[in-house]
Amino acid sequence: MKNRFGVALLIMTLWIVGSQLTAQESSEAQSPSETEAAESDSAERRSPLPTYYGMIGVSDEQREKLYEIQDRYEVKLEALREQLKALVRERDAELEKELTPGQRLRIAELREEARKRAEQRAAERREAAEAEAAETP
Repeated sequence: MKNRFGVALLIMTLWIVGSQLTAQESSEAQSPSETEAAESDSAERRSPLPTYYGMIGVSDEQREKLYEIQDRYEVKLEALREQLKALVRERDAELEKELTPGQRLRIAELREEARKRAEQRAAERREAAEAEAAETP
C-alpha cells in the first residue's frame, strides 16, 4: 500500500509541476509583435512556453527547440496523467468494496449533490462573465 501511495504522490507531483511549468502569466502585457508571434505559435502548439520564457527574448530557433522539448515531454506527462487516473479509479473501487450498500448509496448521493453545486457555480460564473462582457464596450 505504501508503494501505491508513493507512486500516486510522485505522479501527482509530476502532473502539478508539469502544469505549472506550462502556464503563462496572462496578466503581463505583450508587445504587438510578441502577440502576433504567440498567436501564430498557438495555432501550431498545444501549450505555451513556460512562465516568463516569452519575456526574456528567446530567438525563433530557441523557441522552436523549446517547443520540441515540451512536445516530447507532454507525451510522457500525458501517459503519467492517465496512469494516475487509472490508479485513482482502482483505489476508489477498492475503498468502495469496504462500504456497506447504504454507505455506497450515501456516497453516490453526496457526489451528485457536489456535482449539482459545481454546475450551479459554473453557471453563475458564466452569467457573471456574460454580464461583464455586455457592460464592457
